[in-house]
Amino acid sequence: MGHYPGTETEAWHADPRIRAFVLFPTFVLGLGVFTSLFTWGPVIGFSGVVFAFAGFVLVRYPLAAVIALAARSAVRTVAGALGEPVAVVETTASVSPPWWYGIAVQGHALGFLAGVLAGWRCCAIGDCDPIRSGCGSARCWSV
Repeated sequence: MGHYPGTETEAWHADPRIRAFVLFPTFVLGLGVFTSLFTWGPVIGFSGVVFAFAGFVLVRYPLAAVIALAARSAVRTVAGALGEPVAVVETTASVSPPWWYGIAVQGHALGFLAGVLAGWRCCAIGDCDPIRSGCGSARCWSV
């Protein structure tokens, strides 16, 4: 695969079709199994995959990720204010579990770490342009 006829010297994993239809789904399914094996309790583990995507995007496109998170927060605040402009709240004496009870935090952390490592690896092999794709995230996050 190249632009010149007869230059079939690239590796099999450089083919975009192999990357899209074989390597990416294999990575996603393998990461889902990995995060489910290392979490406590009966969890499937695919929320770890979602956190891996977030970690990858945060390393690969840091500015776009921060802008997207800020925009999401702003839209959520406006939608909440339009949906329920006046909130009536009262205090009660009760004992309840913390808000994070039942959430597999370690699965999310493993997924996020795997995404960060995959993003760094992707940028380290030289397959991205630091100016256009944001791979200069080491500069951005080290300030």
